[in-house]
Amino acid sequence: MTDISGITDEGSRMTTGFETGNWKLETRDSVSLSRVLPGIPSKSQPANCKSKIQNPKSKIPQGFTLLEILISIFILGVVVSTVFGTFNTVFSTADRILESGASDFEMAKNCLNRMIVDLKSIYVSPYAIYKTPELDSEPDPYRIVGETVNDGGSSFGRLRFTSTAHCPFQNSPEDGIAEIIYYVQKTNGDTFALRRSDRLEPYLPFEPSEKDPMLFDGIRSLSFTFYDDEGEAYDRWDSEQEEFDYSTPKAVRIQLVFEEGEAAPVLETKILLPVFREKKE
Repeated sequence: MTDISGITDEGSRMTTGFETGNWKLETRDSVSLSRVLPGIPSKSQPANCKSKIQNPKSKIPQGFTLLEILISIFILGVVVSTVFGTFNTVFSTADRILESGASDFEMAKNCLNRMIVDLKSIYVSPYAIYKTPELDSEPDPYRIVGETVNDGGSSFGRLRFTSTAHCPFQNSPEDGIAEIIYYVQKTNGDTFALRRSDRLEPYLPFEPSEKDPMLFDGIRSLSFTFYDDEGEAYDRWDSEQEEFDYSTPKAVRIQLVFEEGEAAPVLETKILLPVFREKKE
């Protein structure tokens, strides 16, 4: 005889009980069969389920052998040696380039400083005693001449003036007003060198000479810009010409470029001369 007991509704949970003999059936949301009677399988244990036995040693990770470790260390050593060897080569090459560039830059700076010292000690004929040149007269020995000269297919600035900053050599007199000429000359190595001619009176006609001290070898460009007392700029000057009213410049700008690849370093300075001769009216 089957006995059906009550149905209980609690929210979304519904329980229905059927009891008979030795088994019981329950449903909650989803139907589950609880095994009470032998021979009826439950959800947690499917019928005819065969258990699988795994070898516990198969879960243990296998380690590296000594030979594999030694090979790995050897390969790592080769890679590290190659990388550091490359770095050393690059850094040593860069150091040599920087040292060479720094050396050239220092030489160019020293050259420019020498020119500044000479121009700061410039000597010109005073306005009161200066005589304008006649047709057959001798040029003023203390004249200032700035021009562009072609040498070896390239054009460079040349500057001639007189200065008290004489540099004596060997048995030459130590004092006096020297004629100083800065010029560029092509060398046997197809480079251009900046030279400085320094001679005391009497001033002989100028001729470039390899005996003149070389201030810098490897000049790409040398130019001078001259400024009058009104600040107007000129790329040339001759204090013996009427074009400049027989005056001397009030300031000189020097631009020096030396060979150093595409990005050639440029040194530039403007020097205000301590003395100058005004224009003749």
